[in-house]
Amino acid sequence: MFAGGIILGTSSLAFYDLLKDFDWCPEHRGQASLLGAAIGGGLGCIVGIFVGWQRLRRYQDLKLLAASEAGEFIDKADDRLVERVKNLLGKLGNVSLRSIMKLVTRDRRTSLWIGDLYVRDVGTESRRVERRTIAAFQHSDLSLPQFILQRRRFLLSLFASLAGLKDIRFVDCPGLSESYHLSGSSEQLVTRLFDKSLLDHFSRQAGCEVGGDGDWLVIAAPQRKHLSASSRKLFKSQAQQIFAMFVVACRDLDTTVEPAETATDFSPESPLDKLTSTMTPDSDITQFLSQPVPRFVPPQISRPHMIPAIMMAIFGAFTLFATGISVIALFVAPLTVAVPLGAISLTLGSLLLGAAWRFRHRKLRLLSHGEVTLGSIQSVTKAAVRSSTTRYRVQVRYEAMSSPTVGNIVLPGDLVEKAWKAQEQDLQVPLIFDPDDPQHFLLAWQLSSTATLLAKFGRARLDPNS
Repeated sequence: MFAGGIILGTSSLAFYDLLKDFDWCPEHRGQASLLGAAIGGGLGCIVGIFVGWQRLRRYQDLKLLAASEAGEFIDKADDRLVERVKNLLGKLGNVSLRSIMKLVTRDRRTSLWIGDLYVRDVGTESRRVERRTIAAFQHSDLSLPQFILQRRRFLLSLFASLAGLKDIRFVDCPGLSESYHLSGSSEQLVTRLFDKSLLDHFSRQAGCEVGGDGDWLVIAAPQRKHLSASSRKLFKSQAQQIFAMFVVACRDLDTTVEPAETATDFSPESPLDKLTSTMTPDSDITQFLSQPVPRFVPPQISRPHMIPAIMMAIFGAFTLFATGISVIALFVAPLTVAVPLGAISLTLGSLLLGAAWRFRHRKLRLLSHGEVTLGSIQSVTKAAVRSSTTRYRVQVRYEAMSSPTVGNIVLPGDLVEKAWKAQEQDLQVPLIFDPDDPQHFLLAWQLSSTATLLAKFGRARLDPNS
């Protein structure tokens, strides 16, 4: 109603000279604008009521569908389920999952969530929203290698080449390789997982996107919209068929033993990996934390934590470059313009460089002189930070310098699952803190790319003879 009133009201005001020739047109621009706003508001109200009624009817149909399937209807998914779906499908931006139908089999071994996925772009003026209907399966006997199967697109191929994502192709099935981009943590395991039945299915019926890891499998419907209740019921059958094929394909696949030659998602030679690589073996992390203070900090451990300092240093250098431009401007511009410009850019650039140096020094001091201890997760809450990766504020309680300490740290969505598990199972988590600033700490998870470090290092610290 508001949009319709603004559009027709403004149009009547702008095109009054063309409208005044009609007999029904008012004599003044203001009256014409008010009449246009009233007509636009009425039309907008009718459209709004129609759209709202359609959404309400769909909402009620979805609730009836869940009841007819003996399932549970959930208005909005919790953060944990949202993060799983987001990471398994490789989505960026603000993600939410709504209008979910949850089904659990009688033997309690398989759980299924079908819901409306919203993906909102962050940092763009368009604020584009991607809408998909997804089905998320959790099966107790499923053991999948990490993989993502996505429709091949130009931007995806460009990003994959820049990030060094391995494109797994099948020579015997060119149809799938031409339609899909497949990547995974282990090329050999993923290649063995996709047997003939899966290759034939995705070659014939292109459109669905699939992501899997461990006992989770997420399938996105091929339609880029939210399905109606009847279409969702049909998609449920299709998703269950795909899930059954993955269960059969995974039955004889042992993911606990890595092949001798493993291809990771990120090639060591990729441009982004040189800057942000955290693929450090657990043995190296354990050895690093066991060194006496002061430790030698290898570049592969320190580099990911230096990114904010590098970015501040780059902006500071560009700002100081503007100072040089202002010096040249002294010869062509008045002093009242050139001097303030130079002073502002010089001050801002110096502050940025100083902040970059302090940040780098603080992180390196933590890594080289930090003490290692165990802590417990107190709470996990979503942080109010708008970025392509959802951030969570984790509160940790630990003992630092012989006194109880509570600190907060922000984790990305791909690490917060470990925090949820540790809080749920009341596990002790290893961390390293700065003796000069006990509330400044890093979790050991942030130094390694895998979760096995938690068990290895946690047992070592709890053993007094270690």
